[in-house]
Amino acid sequence: MSWTSDALTTERLTLRCPAEQDRETILVLLTDPEVRNHLGGPLSDQDVDGFRRHTLGNQVGAFVAVLTEAGRTIGTFFIGGARDHPELSYELMPEFWGQGLAFEGSAAILEWGWGHFQTDTIIAVTQTANTRSLRLLERLEFVADTTFEEYGEPQTQMQLVRPGSAGPP
Repeated sequence: MSWTSDALTTERLTLRCPAEQDRETILVLLTDPEVRNHLGGPLSDQDVDGFRRHTLGNQVGAFVAVLTEAGRTIGTFFIGGARDHPELSYELMPEFWGQGLAFEGSAAILEWGWGHFQTDTIIAVTQTANTRSLRLLERLEFVADTTFEEYGEPQTQMQLVRPGSAGPP
């Protein structure tokens, strides 16, 4: 059972609930050293085994990105999580980097998030060394909020305040 049957559409993407047919693409994203370079590295064998047993489609805010014309799953987008505010995250297959797809998908997910979370702030966290991700978040109008260490590397937390709100106290 999927947490939603709704799909978001952009100019080039369909963002929908993950399904069983997306499992192998998601597994590649979770184990690819290039994709995971700024995300704590590829999953361990134990985590991969856990993912293989995981039921797809039950995590609210998780979407796969499908190139609409080709019907190919190329990445994931997520908004939610366990931090103080909903967190935006994204992963695309490397061959789709630099084409504006992460911006396109993130903008759609953010719009969805404003309608589904009772918050005036959404965050995103990336390794400080991940300058491409920092630039993307700045284009989405996130601003640097704080830094901390995670996965043995400096991280930058960015925040986006709901348009028209006063923002965090």
